[in-house]
Amino acid sequence: MALPFGIKKIIDINDLLKMGNDFFSVVGKKAVKWIQTDSRNGILQEPLKDTYRSAEYMRRKASRFNRKDGKGKIAGFSGQMSSTRTDYVDMRLTGKLMRGLRLIGTNPKYALIAYRNEDAKKLEGNAVLGRNIVTVNEKNHMKFARLAMRKLEKNIAQAAKDDLTIILRM
Repeated sequence: MALPFGIKKIIDINDLLKMGNDFFSVVGKKAVKWIQTDSRNGILQEPLKDTYRSAEYMRRKASRFNRKDGKGKIAGFSGQMSSTRTDYVDMRLTGKLMRGLRLIGTNPKYALIAYRNEDAKKLEGNAVLGRNIVTVNEKNHMKFARLAMRKLEKNIAQAAKDDLTIILRM
């Protein structure tokens, strides 16, 4: 196709908006780290409606779920504990749930992060207690928005190196 007089290059606006697999791979990995770091610092992805509901649970967690008689741990809590924090809900009793969060796929339009299948019951149990941890908080949304804006600026700067005519199609 011959270009109209004076136009050297035509760029489709849709090409400028493309992010690509590489971008979403980086963003997905960062999102996992953001969520895990928030968890370590007691920041949930959705505001917590409640704190620990049981003073007994707090006492047991602080004691690493050791039995009162000193003979091992309370049933169901025999694994290694990552945290004994009780001043906030840090979601890291054993740490396995948050370590299981990972990037499982990307395409040119999004990144997909997920917990392991075996963690479904933990996720459901936390949701019952008002701790929805399968979403992303506003702070992390804004981090993503800043990365996306930088990527768009880079795309536009790359395209604008030459004289540029942009065609908009609706």
